[in-house]
Amino acid sequence: MTTLPQLEDELLRAARRRGAARARLRRAMALLIGTTLATAGAATAATQLLRVDEGSNTRGPYVIERLADRDGDVCLQYRDETNRRPTYACGPQPSRERPIGLVVADSQAVSEKRVMYGLVAAGVARVSVLGRGDDAVDTTPRAREGIPGQYFLVTVPRTPRIELVAYDSNGRELGRLGSRAATGTPGSKQEAIAQGHPNGFEPTAAPVLDFKYRGQPIEPDEAARRGLACTEDEIEVRCYGSEAEMEAGE
Repeated sequence: MTTLPQLEDELLRAARRRGAARARLRRAMALLIGTTLATAGAATAATQLLRVDEGSNTRGPYVIERLADRDGDVCLQYRDETNRRPTYACGPQPSRERPIGLVVADSQAVSEKRVMYGLVAAGVARVSVLGRGDDAVDTTPRAREGIPGQYFLVTVPRTPRIELVAYDSNGRELGRLGSRAATGTPGSKQEAIAQGHPNGFEPTAAPVLDFKYRGQPIEPDEAARRGLACTEDEIEVRCYGSEAEMEAGE
């Protein structure tokens, strides 16, 4: 089972591939226009986003912020100064019973690496992200005002599977998430997380809100009402009066 924001992102990726069928593009953009109106508020409604972290990597400065909670889950957003849209993910708050809460593995934030960040319980002193063999990348979580538990961020290799282990100050294992040893194709996000499949941890791109029709701004609901043919990139959605006009424009 795929969540609606994940489905949106998957369809849009497919639509942008060269040689993709025009029908697939139209379906993807219809979904984008419809879900933009429904989900934009959930992703960007907070007028004052809580800044959790900021820094710099190989692609320049980045910021991680807390969004408004969704269905009881805590949500974090990653944005940088590239043309890439901000990405966000929501997941459970950490607790004594669940030492590892929300975990995000962003495979597009930096080249040939994964930026992994998330939340762990207050008693966690070290988070170990295991790579190939017995290799591990360790990081120390930090308390942040306004977020549950503690926050961590680490850049790791793009391994086929993801596994995290949380330890206390005495080196005792408190919790484990994912698996390096799992195989097969997961049938849901929950299975993907349990099996350590990267798809279970990938964030969702924030909705595109900048719609243009023949070079002029247009509201998404107006584009949907007119039944315009639209295509999008990382910055904006371009709408046309017909499929023929869209194909000529491309």
